[in-house]
Amino acid sequence: MNVGLHKLKAYFVDQFSNPQRIDFGRFHDQPVCFRYNYYPDGSGDRMIVETDGAFYYLPTYFGHTVRYATLQEAVQRWKRDSDDLHDSGNYY
Repeated sequence: MNVGLHKLKAYFVDQFSNPQRIDFGRFHDQPVCFRYNYYPDGSGDRMIVETDGAFYYLPTYFGHTVRYATLQEAVQRWKRDSDDLHDSGNYY
């Protein structure tokens, strides 16, 4: 699949459950289209990526990328994972 990175959009979900576009900044006065940090413990940046009419949820820890048809579906997944993380203390 040939993905035009210039068409790519990335989002995070704020504390009010609203998707917000990520601005990756500029490099040599050109916009950076994508940046992803991958860490030695296997975690990475959590975000929702939009390209070619699909939305991909990239989880932070130990999950797999999931494709969704709408941004709202991906936001719901983000919220579910956030709720699971906040409730994790209830198991100890």
